[in-house]
Amino acid sequence: MGGIAVGWATASIVPVRGVTLIVGVIGLGFALNALIRPALDAVPRPARGRAATIWGGLAGYTSFVSHAGAPLWQVYAQPLRLSPLIYAGTTTWFFAIGNWVKLIPYAALGQLSPANLATAAVLMPVSLAAVWVGLRLVRIIPPALFYRLITWGLLAVSLRLIWQGLAG
Repeated sequence: MGGIAVGWATASIVPVRGVTLIVGVIGLGFALNALIRPALDAVPRPARGRAATIWGGLAGYTSFVSHAGAPLWQVYAQPLRLSPLIYAGTTTWFFAIGNWVKLIPYAALGQLSPANLATAAVLMPVSLAAVWVGLRLVRIIPPALFYRLITWGLLAVSLRLIWQGLAG
């Protein structure tokens, strides 16, 4: 939540393109490292409170400023090698709570409009259906394949963020 607070406090002075580009580069480096040297991720890294606070705060900050918090979250969470169901559930809760918390500062900045809220209401059933499908998939995908897929997904998202950061 600290990252969201800093995002709110700096929203008017932070170059969104720059943040997007930096997050893309970090995500790209992490994904390439995981794909090129998969043996490094074979052994689960223990959870560390300080690292969780730092990466979680950065993910909250970039989620608020540029809607790009997932790559930084993955840098911390992916090496933990949680079971796919725990990983997906933890990620879902992290961003669900963060998104609810972001409503307050977004409202304070005048970024919530009836049109935004109407769009969110229309998309809510779609998001619930996507969560249901994701839950079914996570239960049947072997862990090694799950981690390969999310790494490739991170690579794709990171390349898109770099493109957005450079193209403006």
